[in-house]
Amino acid sequence: MAFEFAAGMSLPGYFRAETVRRVVEYGHELAHLLGFEKVGDIFDVDADTIRDAVEVVYRAHEVDELEDEPARASRLDVVDERIRQIAQVADRYACRATGSRRESPLVPEGYEVYPSRMIGFVAVCGEGCGPVYFVFARYPREAALIDPDITSVWSALSDPSEKSALRVSEAHLVQCHLRHVWLFRLVKKRFPYLRLWVQDDGEFWQKEDVHRLLGKAAVYSAFLSLVANELRENGFEVIVPDGEAPLTE
Repeated sequence: MAFEFAAGMSLPGYFRAETVRRVVEYGHELAHLLGFEKVGDIFDVDADTIRDAVEVVYRAHEVDELEDEPARASRLDVVDERIRQIAQVADRYACRATGSRRESPLVPEGYEVYPSRMIGFVAVCGEGCGPVYFVFARYPREAALIDPDITSVWSALSDPSEKSALRVSEAHLVQCHLRHVWLFRLVKKRFPYLRLWVQDDGEFWQKEDVHRLLGKAAVYSAFLSLVANELRENGFEVIVPDGEAPLTE
């Protein structure tokens, strides 16, 4: 049993960056209006900036093989938060060879291609929620060796985890879920040419039924409590991340 929300967006690749930025700016404004807990600044970065950020955050320790984890942590402490965020988004958006039939036979194992441009922002809806990556990316031509379609669009994918929001309360989970849904629904309403697909296990996107959503949240909560209690009764330790309240009956 799951309780997930995910949204994928795309715009034709022939759209100018200015058009993409208008979509991003509207999403950024909506995130504030909907009461998202954290809304990062909008960034618009090119291939050189992306490559430099990835090198600093992820690759520097590969060059210095003697760098241990404490040294790496100390180095990253002085890295600008914006650079760190760009690197994290770029790593998430990297197009990686997985052995799919769609891939060219010329692609070597482990081949990866980073976006050549990214426009967007990162936001967090509330406590216990994962980040919303409202970021559109374009890819260089070589990415077509992995995914033939990816170079013809501006693409974005966001799958903010809501599982830990339940640790706060069922009402909090539902509120966060509604904010996620309305962010993408309102963006789509404002820009009808935006291609959008959504996975909503809470079914609010499809039904717009708050009572149904509340019922699903209650069932999900009861299910997790049942599993946790069953594990405890059988002598297993249920480990809860720091700062989160354990699920009880």
